Amino acid sequence: MSARTTIYNVVKDICKVHLVQNRPARITENCAIIMRKSSNESFDNALAGWDNWVIYLYSPHSPLEIDKLRNDVRRALFLNDIEITHDMGDDMYDVDLKCYVCSITCRTPMVFDY
Repeated sequence: MSARTTIYNVVKDICKVHLVQNRPARITENCAIIMRKSSNESFDNALAGWDNWVIYLYSPHSPLEIDKLRNDVRRALFLNDIEITHDMGDDMYDVDLKCYVCSITCRTPMVFDY
């Protein structure tokens, strides 16, 4: 199973997960988007065998709801041995999507198994 599928399966049990290209024009329910980040965050470890991910979390309800969503996703990632690398990003309100948003970054081992 791919790392993206693993993360998707963890997060989908907490909230709906949209594909980037299918994100609605306005967020009406708690949801997430999972995106792969560049592995070149540090050139000295680009080949160290990690896939880097960012999980954007959205809630149209309140900042308290985004905190709960973040805690639930953080706990689920931890319980599934997915290493969180940063979750201290700023909360913000997206005026176009009409929702609160925050992000969590994580990494998974990159396994080349052909």
